[in-house]
Amino acid sequence: MSEHRRLSDKLVDAHTIACTEGKADVAELLLRALEGELTELGKFDGEHRRSMEMQEEAFVRHRKAFPESHL
Repeated sequence: MSEHRRLSDKLVDAHTIACTEGKADVAELLLRALEGELTELGKFDGEHRRSMEMQEEAFVRHRKAFPESHL
């Protein structure tokens, strides 16, 4: 994983790892944390579109890893 400056990037990395390792509960918590962080990020720096892309990719990854998930 590459080094990132923003917390949202680190949450995406952690979520990817949780999905790869099959840790559904951890992945769900990280996805919720990512949602909260991207909401705040979008309020302050105008990167709303990039934020939404990251969030959408994380949700797709989550659904593929955990098809039975209710997220």
